[in-house]
Amino acid sequence: MQFAPHLRALTLVSACLAASTAFAAPNAVVSQEVWAGPEPVVVGQPLTRAEVQADWELWQQAGLDAYVQGDRSFANDPSYEARLAQYQQSRKGTAYTALVQRLQAQAQ
Repeated sequence: MQFAPHLRALTLVSACLAASTAFAAPNAVVSQEVWAGPEPVVVGQPLTRAEVQADWELWQQAGLDAYVQGDRSFANDPSYEARLAQYQQSRKGTAYTALVQRLQAQAQ
């Protein structure tokens, strides 16, 4: 029993250390990478302003901009697939290229 006082002191120190660690953890600084993940990697050439504007205009023409407003969910809307197909077709076709060229000409 001659180690009993030391054992009690060691137990008390261990408990205090555990408690201080538990309270300090929520206040610790966490890097953005932990919260948001790694920074996205750009593949290929960056888009021009005209390309971004043309893409957004085609998105709006297809009616897809309504899905990011309010409570409207694409999961419950049967017309979503048709609108998405319209957007994708426009984006792949000549409408996108023509729109980009028109926007580039307007910017000059």
